This record gives sequence, structure tokens and C-alpha cells, in this order.
Amino acid sequence: MYEYYKQFPTPGSQNWLKGSVAVNITKRGLAPFAFKVCDDIRVEKLKLAIKQHFPDLCGNCSIVEAIPCDPKNNICNAGQCRFHKDRVFRPCLIVKCNDYRNTVTDKIQKGIDIGCICNSCKITEIVSCNPRNKVCNSGRCRFHMDPNTKLNIHTRRCPNNICDTLRNAIQQTHRFGNPSWKNTDARKWCVNAWDIAKCFMPPDGYANVDNENDTDLNGIISVYINSDEFQQYFTADLSFPKNICDKVRDVGKNIRHAPGLEVTDDDLKVWLSDLKALFSDPTFKNDNPLAKDALDQLQQRIKTPIDVMVNDRADEDSHSRHDESNIAIMVMERATPFIDESNIAIMVIERATPFIDESNIAIMVMERATPFIDESNIAIMVMERATPFIDESNIAIMVMERATPFIDE
Repeated sequence: MYEYYKQFPTPGSQNWLKGSVAVNITKRGLAPFAFKVCDDIRVEKLKLAIKQHFPDLCGNCSIVEAIPCDPKNNICNAGQCRFHKDRVFRPCLIVKCNDYRNTVTDKIQKGIDIGCICNSCKITEIVSCNPRNKVCNSGRCRFHMDPNTKLNIHTRRCPNNICDTLRNAIQQTHRFGNPSWKNTDARKWCVNAWDIAKCFMPPDGYANVDNENDTDLNGIISVYINSDEFQQYFTADLSFPKNICDKVRDVGKNIRHAPGLEVTDDDLKVWLSDLKALFSDPTFKNDNPLAKDALDQLQQRIKTPIDVMVNDRADEDSHSRHDESNIAIMVMERATPFIDESNIAIMVIERATPFIDESNIAIMVMERATPFIDESNIAIMVMERATPFIDESNIAIMVMERATPFIDE
């Protein structure tokens, strides 16, 4: 079995690991800004759609800023509110507009629908059947077929004129005119901008992704590529073939499909250059507050070496213990000799009972594992035969943020 995992100290595998970390750095530098731009679409078009219902709302205020955040109002959700997301209820200097806020608050407290959102329109009801839109098919369209009655679903106008306005905005801002309608739930457009963002992602694999943190780089960079709204934030022309965003998407694909999880020095150098070029764009670097940090990480952290520690019988030599829930925890004393804050360490552990039996192997790749893993770090666990997660013939790679639950203090 040692023959399998001894490949990780090889230069090609180290390059692959560095490339994987670089992809995650890039994703974290792009995701919040992607949400912001799509949220701007949501707020501006929502304001336009309901303007006739809110004549007292001034031109500088959005309906999101006029509604207090409260999970009891049937608009906001508990926890981190997706409706407000970085937008807060605030007073206005214009008396008429400010007085209107009191009216809105009073209606919400009395349980009166203020008519600022629509959550009744399904995507199949507001998108016309058209075989050219990449979701409908010629003949009897499965997308517009009711799964229960097997009858065709007829399109209609949104009774509040809200969903129609947002649909048109998505259609008009899509660079190629073919939004991925089957990814999205139109009933969430008014409260969650990420369901708008999903219209610009590839048509498969993103229907159940509800936020930017759970979306991979391929989905996020596709939003940049397919939405015309992002051009204003770049000096580079995103309409050109193989533009800086296209190259970033290619890097993600190349890392995912690298044969044998190995990457050559030349390929890694080119790919890292492509990732850094995106964050180095003058306009984007200025507009995206996370661009500089991402660029610094790509320039500095990827240059650090990778240390490898192979430990047989880790349950004995690494002071394995169990917590109250009978979960095996690997406890490392003074891990700094082989893992410092800027390095990456690989620990190959056999017999990590009870998760892995005597014939199995666990590989944990930890970034900044001193003393363990904090909320901003990444852990990759490659497990062979780690039942019940995978079967005997498969290998799983799990990239996890906030790995703290797996390792206590």
C-alpha cells in the first residue's frame, strides 16, 4: 500500500497541491464580489419593478434599505439574512422617504403584505418554451411538463410584475442570451441574489447550490464570463476569446483533470500567472476589495515548500485519543517542527481507528496546521476505503473549509 501514497513527495504531486490551493484562493477572492454584482441587479431591478407601489421611496433608497431586518416579516431569514446581505435598514434625510419607513414597519408588524417581493412564480411559468434556450427540447418539452399531471405548463405574467422584470434583466445581461433557467428558482429571486447568479452558471450541477461559499470556482468564474454586468469592473475586454476570466476557468479544469494528480513545473507557472493576471487587472484590483489579498497569497504562499511526514501506526505514535462521542482525534504535540504557518504538511496515517481499519489509509493535507486548523484554513482528506463515505474501489477527495469540527484544541 505504501507504493500508492509515496507519490505525494514527488515534484509533480506537490505542484498539483499548490495548484489546488491556488484555485481555492482564487475562488475566495472572486465569490463575494460575484454576489455583490448580482445583488446589485436584484436590488435595482426590484426597485424598478415596484416603483409604482412605493411612490414615496426616494431615488437614493432601495426597498431593501427601507425594511427592517426581522425574521418574523416573512421576507428575512434567521441567521445571515440573504434579503439584506450587507445592506442595512437606514434612515433617509428626505422626510417623506423617511416617514415611509414607519409605514412599512407598521404594516409588517400588523402582518400586512407590503407587496415588495413575489414568491409564487415558478421558473417554468414565467419563461416561455423555446428549444433555443438550452433547457427546452423540440416536441414535447420536459422542462415545461408538470411532473405530476404530465401536462404542459403554460407561461403567464407575474401578477406583481416583479419576476418578469427580473427575468428580463437576467436575459438582457447574459452575454450569450441563454441563461441556465433550470439552475434557478424564480421564487427566490427577490430574497437571494445567488439564485440570479446561478442563471449565469453552467446548466448542470448548480441547481442545489444556495450561496457563493458552496459554489466551486467553475461556477463562480462562469458568472463573470456570462454576465455583461462585470465588464464595467475590468480593464480587459471580457468579450474576447480566451480573456483573463476564460483562462482562470481553464486553470480550474486543468487542476481537476490533472492525470495522476501531477502537474509539471512549466504548467504550474503558466496557470499561476493566469490566476494572478485576473487580480492584477487595474480596474478589478481597485473595485474588488479582496483582489489585493488574493494576489498577495498567490504571489507568496504558493512559493512555500511542502513538507511530508509518513507515520505508520499513527494511533500509537501520534498519541491518538477519543473524545466523549467516541470519535478518533489525532493529537500532535508541538507540530511546528514540521508544519509552520506558511507551509503545507501531508500526514499519511495508517490505522486511524475507528474511521479507518487496519488495511486502510488516510491522507490529510493541512494548510497552516499550527497548532491545528483555524476557520480560514483548508483541509484536504484523501481516503481510500473510508466506509461509509466511499466504497472499496473508490477514492474521495474532500476539500473542507472550517475544518475545526474535526480537530479539537
